[in-house]
Amino acid sequence: MGPLAMTGLALLGAAIGLGLLASCSRPAPVRTDAPRIRALLTIAAAFIQSIGVLAVVVGLLAVELGEAAGQSSALLVAGLAVAGALLGIGIIARHAGRVDPQAALLGAMFTIGLGTLGAVTGILAIVLDERGTAAPPDWPFVVVGIVSGACALAIGWVGGRALIAATATDADLAAIRTAMLRRIVPLVLVGIVAIGVGLLILVVG
Repeated sequence: MGPLAMTGLALLGAAIGLGLLASCSRPAPVRTDAPRIRALLTIAAAFIQSIGVLAVVVGLLAVELGEAAGQSSALLVAGLAVAGALLGIGIIARHAGRVDPQAALLGAMFTIGLGTLGAVTGILAIVLDERGTAAPPDWPFVVVGIVSGACALAIGWVGGRALIAATATDADLAAIRTAMLRRIVPLVLVGIVAIGVGLLILVVG
């Protein structure tokens, strides 16, 4: 169950993070600034997606190696991923009156994509259920999943604060982007390293 628990927890955090990010996007006060503000959202969303996709890769590798532990793990990863997607979309919908429509659509698409990846991983875990001889312990993967999911969630929060600041009438978009990246990059690195640790445990055992 461990590797898919990691994947599910990472997807849960990433999907909610995308929802938080998109919900903070507001229409640009100056039309010419709209593409640059949406670029901030796209950058933060890409970092969140990278954590989610890497977690899915580890989950799929666990299925291929026979370490997915069958139906219970499949339901866990699919359930966490779909729950994250529903929560993310719910957060966006809650702010529907204030959110930039294009940003809301983009965030919803990314969020649905992560939920779909988790569901597909769960389906493959059931269809390709081949048990390995010595499954690694669950708890390291749970820790890794919590860390990577929390990093993805934090990226969404940091990016959201940057989007709100960017819609101020006197906003310095270049300075806001620089400050956002300074806060986001360490979170991305921690999230990726955490998933790398999970991959190492899976492969080495």
